[in-house]
Amino acid sequence: MVVALLVCLMTVGVWQILTGEERHETLWHLPTGTYVFLALVNVVGCMAYVTATVQADAWTATAFELAGAIILCGPLSVYLWSVITTAQYPDTDIVTALLGGALIGLLIRIWLIVKDVVGVVREGLAPPVGDLDLLTADKVNAVAGLVSAAHGGLIDEEAAVAEAVASAPRHAQ
Repeated sequence: MVVALLVCLMTVGVWQILTGEERHETLWHLPTGTYVFLALVNVVGCMAYVTATVQADAWTATAFELAGAIILCGPLSVYLWSVITTAQYPDTDIVTALLGGALIGLLIRIWLIVKDVVGVVREGLAPPVGDLDLLTADKVNAVAGLVSAAHGGLIDEEAAVAEAVASAPRHAQ
């Protein structure tokens, strides 16, 4: 649902840029001169957020999602302010609810991402590997532990054999 929403926002933003300034009139009267700029920032934020869904590395995806969420807070705040200050009844306007919900959702997501990243870094836990989700990093303290858990302890057995061979007296080999 979030990806569909962002793709729709991005599509509208691209269409706003392509149609130009002459179609800037809306019901809520955006500030003069901000129409194309807001559309451009909206497109960049949506692209960053959607790009996070196709990243293989969890840290890169987290960075793109965080950047997209922060960028999108700007134009959505301007749109919300425009609705609140110019709509006749902004308290019952559906656009107020949609924009307010989107902003609150983005702010909560930013807080959750920052909290997870700080927790992983503060605990000194291993970063996620490949497409492993960032939230699982607190359950895996090392890449070797992850691989060992995935392969039933074969690596631990091989490491124990290698350690035994290395610690044996040289003449016993």
